[in-house]
Amino acid sequence: MRRLGSWALFLLAYAAAIGYTWGHLDAWRAVGADALLAFFLLYMLISVFPIPFKNMTVTLTPVVSLATFLLYGVAVELWLTQMAILVSMLLLRFRPLERILLNLAMYAVVSITAAGAFFACGGVIGSGQSLSRLAFPMALYIGTYLLSNHLLLALLMRFWRGTWPTRNTLREFVGEMGLNALASPVGLLIYALYESLGPFTPVLFSVPLTALSFVLRMYYQLKTLHQRLEQVNRLAKMFTSQLRWEKVIDEIFRTARHLFAADCYVLFVLDAEKQVLRPLRVEGDGLSQEECQAFCARTVRLGEGVSGAAALERRALLVQRAGAAHHVEHEPASLRAMRSIVAGPMIQNGKLVGVFTLGRRITYGFTSHDKVLLEIFANQAALALENARRYEHTLAQTYVDP
Repeated sequence: MRRLGSWALFLLAYAAAIGYTWGHLDAWRAVGADALLAFFLLYMLISVFPIPFKNMTVTLTPVVSLATFLLYGVAVELWLTQMAILVSMLLLRFRPLERILLNLAMYAVVSITAAGAFFACGGVIGSGQSLSRLAFPMALYIGTYLLSNHLLLALLMRFWRGTWPTRNTLREFVGEMGLNALASPVGLLIYALYESLGPFTPVLFSVPLTALSFVLRMYYQLKTLHQRLEQVNRLAKMFTSQLRWEKVIDEIFRTARHLFAADCYVLFVLDAEKQVLRPLRVEGDGLSQEECQAFCARTVRLGEGVSGAAALERRALLVQRAGAAHHVEHEPASLRAMRSIVAGPMIQNGKLVGVFTLGRRITYGFTSHDKVLLEIFANQAALALENARRYEHTLAQTYVDP
């Protein structure tokens, strides 16, 4: 159903793009092959280094789109962006195909809405325009570009995952607006210099813009990794101080929700005598209490599903396109809908304690970084559970002994 919906949205967006740009196709004749190649390479180089900003991924594409649009109009900007985004997503190995189609459709609609806002406030394209006259239309163009992008993302999340974005989305939008506002003068500079330097202008800016994208990408990746490792470190400190069984489990799930973006979280503990996994708690969006209770009443054999396989092999496992074989037979329908699964064995002093499993409703929902971090997190959780288990056992013995 989602695949058909993705194709339908893609075709509708492309029909609108063709209809909107049909009357502007003469603009292509004004663009030389060397200029097209130069702007295409600039687009692609920037797109290949997306910047992981807070809980989303951004690029400096609006900066190049602004310069291309001001010089040649919406037809050239829209289709040049489409070609560059497609090539860069293929180079980055984006999966699945529906994700690529939805991204292309989204960028097509964004280009149309931004151009419409620009012309609605009296903006004029073409070289030689006064920059002061372009100031307000340009600001509206960038604002509409980013706002429509976020609104479409929210609608696509609702369609694709069945959930609306979190409250942090507004904060992320403001942050992206600030990032692009700082970079927007570069787009104007490309536009202003193009009249004297010609097609060499985008080539001239390709190195600094690509370097900026790369540096910002590395900075935010390292910053995010540092923040997540700090959370794991705080979790380890809490685990050594908190000994109540229920409190420890609550903290495990609370921290997991901060560390990982997932649709379900499952904690299994090992029944050492029967050598099976027992679901201790399940949390997630769309999971009813009855489903969770029924699932927790069953056991999972070692080697069964991704969780059982992770326990048997004692290593973290990541499945990006989960099928029936990756799910436990008696899982509720809502859990079987998880298309991406990552499971981390909880090991303490060489002994298997349990497994912590995450699931998402979309394919390719987790990264290799998530897999490594889950392995660290699961081992810290194993230490906490073992300490809590010993404490509860000692406490019970204290009450029993005279």
